[in-house]
Parts: sequence; C-alpha cells; structure tokens
Amino acid sequence: MRKYFFWIIILLIIIFGGTFGFHFLRNAKMAEQLAARGSLHPVISTVAAVKKDYQPVLPSVGSLTAFKGIDLTSQVNGEITKIMFVSGRHTKQGDALVQLDDRLAREAYNMDKATLAYDKVNYLSQKALIKNNATSQNEVDSAQATYMAQKAKVAQDKINLDDTTIRAPFSGKLGLRQVDVGQYITTSTVIVSLQQLDPMYVDFPLSSNLLSQFKSGQAVHVEVNSQPGKIYNGKIVAVDSLVDESTRTVNVRASIKNDDESLLPGQFADISVLLPVQKDVVEVPRAAITYSLYGNAVLLVTEKEVDGKTEHIATEKYVTTGDVDGENVVILKGLNAGDVIVSSGQNKVSSGGVVTINNSTPSTDDSSQATTATKTS
Repeated sequence: MRKYFFWIIILLIIIFGGTFGFHFLRNAKMAEQLAARGSLHPVISTVAAVKKDYQPVLPSVGSLTAFKGIDLTSQVNGEITKIMFVSGRHTKQGDALVQLDDRLAREAYNMDKATLAYDKVNYLSQKALIKNNATSQNEVDSAQATYMAQKAKVAQDKINLDDTTIRAPFSGKLGLRQVDVGQYITTSTVIVSLQQLDPMYVDFPLSSNLLSQFKSGQAVHVEVNSQPGKIYNGKIVAVDSLVDESTRTVNVRASIKNDDESLLPGQFADISVLLPVQKDVVEVPRAAITYSLYGNAVLLVTEKEVDGKTEHIATEKYVTTGDVDGENVVILKGLNAGDVIVSSGQNKVSSGGVVTINNSTPSTDDSSQATTATKTS
C-alpha cells in the first residue's frame, strides 16, 4: 500500500513539475521576444510606391494557323502508280508528289494530237484553195472550226494528262502520308497535309467594346506552352469585318516569325496586344492592396514625433487601382511616388496605430489575399 502511494506522489511531482517548467519557459521566451522587439507595436514590412513607364496590353488566347495550309487531293480519279515524297519532309512548289496511272489520258492526248495535225493541214489547204477560188468560203470556215475545236480538245487532254501527276502547289512541310501505291483515289481522297510554317498566323478574339484600341499593324507578343519563357514578336495583319453576335467579340489575326518551325498549326497561344506606353505611372505591389466592398485601400506609413522619439503611424488610405502589371498594380489616384505603405502584416494593424518597421524579414502575417476591410470614418 505504501509503495502504491509512493508512485502516486512521484507521478504528481512529475506532472506539476512539468507544468511549472512549461509555463516558466514560455514566459521566458515571450519576455525574450518582447525585449527583442522593444515594443508591443505590430511589426510590419514596408515598400515605397514607384513611378515607372507602364506597357498596357489587351490579353487574349488563340490558336496558331499556318500561313498556307491544305489537305492535298487529286484533280482526277485514278490508281496510284508511284509515290515520290517522304512523310514529314519539306517540298518545293511544283515538286511531283504522286503519280497516277496515266495510260488512258496519254493515249487520248496522242490520238487527239494526230487528229489536230490532220485538221491543221486541211484548214491550211482550204485557205490556199480559196485564194484561187477553188473552194467555197463555207469549206474554209468549216475547216477552221474543226481545227480550232480539235486544238481546244488537245489542250484539255494535256490538262487531264498533267493532272495525273500531283504536284505541290506551294513550298512547305508535308505531313503524314494517307495513301499507298495501288490505291484507287478520287478527287475527295486526302493524300497528305501540306503546311507553310513561316510566317505563322495566330487567330484570337477581342471584345468588340475594345475596337477603338486595336488595328492592323499593331504590335503583339505571343507565348506558347511548348516554348516557355520565349516571346514571339508580331503584328496584327487583319481584323474581321463582323462581330460574333453570340460572344460580342471580333476575330483578329496576327503574324509572327517561325524561322525554326518550332510552332505548329493548332497550338494554343497566349496573346498580348501592345497598347501605347503610359509614362510615369505610380505602381505598388499587389500584396499591399486590401480589397473590399468599400473600395481598395493601402496602409500609408508616416512619421510622427512623440516625446522626442520618431514613431511610425499606419493610416488606411483608399486608392483607385488600374491595370495589373505583373506583381504590381497601377495606382490611378490616391498615392504619389515615394509614399511608403505597408507591404505585409496588414492584418495586425489598425488604422492610425503605431507600427514597428522591419524590412529585413517580411512578416509571416501577410494579408495579400485579404478580401475585406473595415471602413473607417
């Protein structure tokens, strides 16, 4: 029984001793932190509003389109006898790509050429005879008509024969072959895709409300996910002639260089239409802005002499914000360049309160995501 009470006493000593030690260490730590601060005022970080030139843009998203792009087909039906291209390779305008069976077309051409030669001789003979009144004008006219008709037929035969050789209509890069030797194709059969990749078009929509802010020749920046960090410079080459009634947007086309052909049609793109540069605008970090239903505000830090000491006072000040410029936001009204504002620690500050500035280590109590604020009178 004594042993039982002995262990209970030991356990109580451990519990009370641990509790006392915890509170002692906690109070000592708090005292140390307060001593390090030198005051009970909230610690914040500050930043000065800066004046700079700002490049406003109209952002949009769009798709890349080839400067020229087609699905190559044949002008005539026929059986493929020879394929003269390799998938994925470049070709030049006029290069022969596919040969169709041309035996019937060639035979018709040769026969009609022979008939044409006979008709020509007959026509020339009739012209010679009319000079000696050895034939009638009707015979001459008939011979001429026959000759001209046969000449037109031979010309059509030549076109039909040429159409059995399918050629590249322009220089570009070929896609994957869609046909094989021996296959019978029609005029609707896709043989291969042909794309001219430099320059490249990018098509994108912009709000019709912004029509006065963009036009042909205006500079654009284009970025694609396949080339992170790379900006392609280009310009607007065309603006559509109508507004989409369902979206109230107008389609815009820009042109960019694609020398290395790293961009392909169909890729997604982020587009920025460059507007005139705004000189000497005031900007502050977005993290310094507190957004609320009452308006957007910052905490303006000013100095005040109290009992011979300089204290820093944080006062809420409403501002009119403009465009977002990266990590900054343009201030249209309410601040001047050089004004010092709270950049982090806003949640710990009451308007008109004294603060302690520590810009060496930003406060962990950052209110950059704050969406509400207290309206002050």
